Amino acid sequence: MLDRGKSTSGQRRGPYAPAVGTVRAGPVAGLAQLVRDLGCDPRPIFASQGLSPDDFTDPDAEISFLRAGKLLASCAWETGCPHLGLLLGQRISSSSLGLPGYLLHTAREVRAALVDLVRYFDLHDRGAVLTLHTDEGMTHLGYAIYLPDVPGTAQIYDLSIAAECNVMRSLCGDGWNPSEVRLARGVPEDVAHYRHFFRAPIRFDADRSALVFPTRWLDHPLSSANPMLHRHLEKEAESLHAEQPRDLVRQLRELLRGALATRKADAPRVAGQLGLHERTLNRRLRQAGTSFRRELRAARYQMAQELLANTRLPLSRIASALNYADTSAFIRAFRQWSGMSPAAWRRRVADS
Repeated sequence: MLDRGKSTSGQRRGPYAPAVGTVRAGPVAGLAQLVRDLGCDPRPIFASQGLSPDDFTDPDAEISFLRAGKLLASCAWETGCPHLGLLLGQRISSSSLGLPGYLLHTAREVRAALVDLVRYFDLHDRGAVLTLHTDEGMTHLGYAIYLPDVPGTAQIYDLSIAAECNVMRSLCGDGWNPSEVRLARGVPEDVAHYRHFFRAPIRFDADRSALVFPTRWLDHPLSSANPMLHRHLEKEAESLHAEQPRDLVRQLRELLRGALATRKADAPRVAGQLGLHERTLNRRLRQAGTSFRRELRAARYQMAQELLANTRLPLSRIASALNYADTSAFIRAFRQWSGMSPAAWRRRVADS
């Protein structure tokens, strides 16, 4: 069963930050009804994962990120609906995201709203990170899983990018459309559902999952702006952040996944995000029995596995996404990690 965010005395704690490796149940609260709408009984499907549809009546309940991925994959398989994640994502509103979702609508403009959403996203989801960066007049709002060996990643990315699109339409108007949608998953048999919802060109087999839109939208003012309420919610979010255990290595691993997705995984930049000088970061990592290079290698290996397993990207594109100088350097590194070439590893996964 799920952890419903209660104290040891059994009383509700109120707003709280989910534990590492978990996600709030809010985004999957509509999954059971979606399965029914697709003509299946959700109870045996949920039971196969040790869950019940009743577990999702409280949007603040926590669910293991890995279990959520298994549940989504199982529901997609049993309903025969490979785009189930997309359909579920279409039903998600910003309020499904809890405190970060409420906070973004009180900001003064889209830029501030998205910065808040990225900063406080871990108060909702502790298995992935949101990324936000601008390049040549285009802004990329992305979602990247940082936990290893997550099942159902195609469903998770479909769900998350669809939810991002709903968030942007709630901020900018129902007529808002991205310029491009990128999904780090294989091409589905039927892409019509994706085109109908996103109303934009879609790039499957991408090296990252993100919405791409003109940067001018960041200056779009919000009619729902409420400075006083925003300060109150921001103070509450900061308080929840302060209550979280400060595990430097875990923080670094989360940051590195987002940094790789935006190709900004250099030590000085990441140290600055942690509020540390690079030398201080290196010293503290040595004390923890690791190093920046070791953690970067591990993050690259995880991302490489995800792209090899879930996309048909050529090795040259994966090497570029991981910031390797050339394909040969990537192949050598992957052999050191896994004991086999990337092509052989990809074939083994496809055959399993």
